[in-house]
Formats: sequence, structure tokens, C-alpha cells
Amino acid sequence: MAPTSLPTVRLPSGDTIAVLGQGTWGMAEDARRRKEEIAALRLGLNSG
Repeated sequence: MAPTSLPTVRLPSGDTIAVLGQGTWGMAEDARRRKEEIAALRLGLNSG
């Protein structure tokens, strides 16, 4: 997958971060979904 440019925002500290984030709300609420949730996080991290 080719990298794409995401919009960024500059924080008061001067650091720049992507506007889009990967949320984890509701994760780990059902142990049966653990493997799928970890896979989703890894995919997001690996995709940049």
C-alpha cells in the first residue's frame, strides 16, 4: 500500500501530529474479539 499524506495539526508544544487517529474505545470488552482487535491495531500502525 502506497503511503498517503494525512492532514496534520501543530500542538501548543510545537509537535505536529496527524489529524486522523486510531481509536480504541470499546476494545477489550469482549475477550472473544481479542485477536481481531489486535489485528486491527497492527494494521493501522503498519499502514502509517
